[in-house]
Amino acid sequence: IGVLAGAIIVAINPTEQLARGRDTGKKSTTQQIANAVNAYYAANSGIVPTNSAGWISTLVTSGDLKVLPATATPACATSGVASAQLGYCYVTQGSSSNFAVFAALESISERSKCSANPTVTSAFFLYSSSDAKAGTVCAPAGGNSQPNATGGYTFF
Repeated sequence: IGVLAGAIIVAINPTEQLARGRDTGKKSTTQQIANAVNAYYAANSGIVPTNSAGWISTLVTSGDLKVLPATATPACATSGVASAQLGYCYVTQGSSSNFAVFAALESISERSKCSANPTVTSAFFLYSSSDAKAGTVCAPAGGNSQPNATGGYTFF
């Protein structure tokens, strides 16, 4: 019975299942935040929230996002381009209305989508206004190793 229980635990991999569940929550929340930014844009004459530390709070204050989301872990890391709040990242492109909202993914199943490229270090769930869609993207190693607002992503 012990051997059978051990084999079942290995097959189920509870750690991976928990990571998949957290990734699902991050995907849903990222999409909700992106919808709120689009609503903010429509209500504020084509202006997106500023790329600052309180960008999610701005969306809640404006009423475009109803509640603050739960904190995402692991948090996305900023490289001086994006602003992070509650573990989610947001970046705008200069004075244009292009923006990206993203969260770092942690499950093996999501990160394995990037394994075909040996230079990839991270997987993110990204909404890109430039591409007008959302999905999993892979970030290249070195330099700016996170998504940006310029678009042109390959979504998985």
